[in-house]
Amino acid sequence: MGNVEILVPPPEDKDAAVAISALVHALAETGSAAIVRYIKRANALPYLGCLLPSMLLFSLLPFATC
Repeated sequence: MGNVEILVPPPEDKDAAVAISALVHALAETGSAAIVRYIKRANALPYLGCLLPSMLLFSLLPFATC
């Protein structure tokens, strides 16, 4: 799977924790994964990746822009 990152909300952000928890539960209940555009920091290049529901794992997907 290559580089895999675990996405977690900032410890003090309860709203983000609730949103991530809801996303994880929805993906797990439906047996789905999410294809996402991920930008790590402001002004960084975007990555295309897949979010897997077990602990919200992000795996980079290969793609090319035209």
